[in-house]
Amino acid sequence: MKKIIIISFLISILSFDTYSQRYMSSLTVKIWNNSFFTAKIGNNFFKTPTNKLKMNKLEPGRYEIEIYQKSFNYYGTNNQLVYKGIVDIPNSSHVVAKLDRFKALKLIIKNKTVHTGKNDFNFKKLKHKIRSLYSDNDKLRKAKNAIKKHNFNSYQIYEIMLLFYSDNVRLKFAKYAYDYCTDTEKYNVVNSALTRRSIRELRLYLSNNNNDYNNFNIKTLKQKIRHKTSDKDKLITAKNEITSHKLSSNTIYEIAMLFGFESTRLEFIKDAYNNCNDKHNYKIMYNAFENNRNINDLKSFINSKNNYNKPSNFYSLKQKINSEYDEQNKLAIAKNWITTKKLAATQIYELLMLFSYETTRLDFAKYAYDYCSDTDNYSYLNKAFSNSRNINELNNYISAKHIKPQKFNIENLKNRIKRKSSDVDKLTLAKNEINSQKISSNDVYEILLLFNKDEYKFEFAKYAYNFCYDKKRYYIVKDAFSNQEYKDNFNVFMNGGKTKNNVNIEQVKEQIKIISFESDKLKTAKTIASTSKISSSDIYEIMKLFSFESTKLNYAKYAYDYCIDKQSYHIVNKGFTFNNSKIELNNYILRKR
Repeated sequence: MKKIIIISFLISILSFDTYSQRYMSSLTVKIWNNSFFTAKIGNNFFKTPTNKLKMNKLEPGRYEIEIYQKSFNYYGTNNQLVYKGIVDIPNSSHVVAKLDRFKALKLIIKNKTVHTGKNDFNFKKLKHKIRSLYSDNDKLRKAKNAIKKHNFNSYQIYEIMLLFYSDNVRLKFAKYAYDYCTDTEKYNVVNSALTRRSIRELRLYLSNNNNDYNNFNIKTLKQKIRHKTSDKDKLITAKNEITSHKLSSNTIYEIAMLFGFESTRLEFIKDAYNNCNDKHNYKIMYNAFENNRNINDLKSFINSKNNYNKPSNFYSLKQKINSEYDEQNKLAIAKNWITTKKLAATQIYELLMLFSYETTRLDFAKYAYDYCSDTDNYSYLNKAFSNSRNINELNNYISAKHIKPQKFNIENLKNRIKRKSSDVDKLTLAKNEINSQKISSNDVYEILLLFNKDEYKFEFAKYAYNFCYDKKRYYIVKDAFSNQEYKDNFNVFMNGGKTKNNVNIEQVKEQIKIISFESDKLKTAKTIASTSKISSSDIYEIMKLFSFESTKLNYAKYAYDYCIDKQSYHIVNKGFTFNNSKIELNNYILRKR
């Protein structure tokens, strides 16, 4: 009996190995005039000029591709980028990618089994990272983040599912991963990692949420579109075919790349938005364009469809952070949100566990200490770290702050203030008690609520500012005032006594639009920011008037100091085309704090 079990186990391993071998593909790249070029495909850069580039042993998936040709000018020769985009490599196929004279990449896909071994492109490293995590929830989070960046084939999804302990978690990942799979026609392979009950639930989920799972034949539609001679006829065919179907972003992208002109692609991608069942992944459509104007047009369209939602509560904050892939973006969102809140140590711990790296957790744990409502329980956060060095560094950081709340009993003071009948007596007592003490913004806010009139609140707020140890958070004190006049006076006080006018964003935009040169536009925008009450949304609107990414970044950095709602400054990231700009702005803001 043991021999039978061992033999069957070995056969299953060999069969899966053979299965993975069959998934390998190859890619050939040519250009319209058969001239020589260099190219970058994925992480591979081919520096030797060639008129025909062929890659074997290629893992199916999504690859960035850049094609360069030599150009000649007065100063000599240089490599000019003639194409940049995305190529999807199906399983067991030979793909011929030919760049035509209109700079459109046309793909010819031939089904062909390539027995050339498996190239894991860091897939093994990913599996090792997931395997090293302790809980299934952490593994699931890591796997979801990875599949957003690297679209996997069915067999790779199956391999990741085997790393989870729970069948329920495997099912969750199988549902999530379908939208990022490069060969959905072979998705049945994941069933081998599930129980019968989960297989039935997965099939039901895919049938209900993905009409193209059973009813939509992408290959047939692509053939119909290719047979049309003009982009206009192709567009009509594509629109008619997808009307009654829900499609994934990947499927819509494949169809869009069959059009020769970017204007037609843009029209189709906008029209297909309502038919997409994974709108969170729709940003991959940016790769269909080389012209920044089309990319910005599509971004504006998507933003108009999905108005930015600031996390309104702790649960929505966790969802927002979890949906981000970049670690620095996660950190910036978390820091911006907690500056107006008072969180318990257990809640801060929950936020820490949303970060992938302990260095980021340590950064946030230090920052969040000033916003914790029960610092006596802050040692609870030590559970978020496996490295004892990080635990020691956090404890040393807290000790170095020399904040000793036991010297100042806020509850005792509040009870004594309540016993006073007049605001004058309350103010005198409060001033005497906090003199030479360290007090938090939250404590000031709570004391202000004990006064009846705003004029006494305002006097105490100005006095207490000098004794506050977290001045960067002092603007929360404004919420204690009931009269708008005193709220405005408080803003003037926080601004060093300088008054500012409200921004009429439409007038400002018209004023900037009529300026010809980018540098002059920037100077005008900076002047307006430094002399007006300007919000994050106003800054975002002004950024859209600039043509260059560098100018947008320059203005976003400058305007941060004058923004009246810094806690919402992550809205500004929508104004950037490139992710590097977002990261640089977030790092700049973190250094300012």
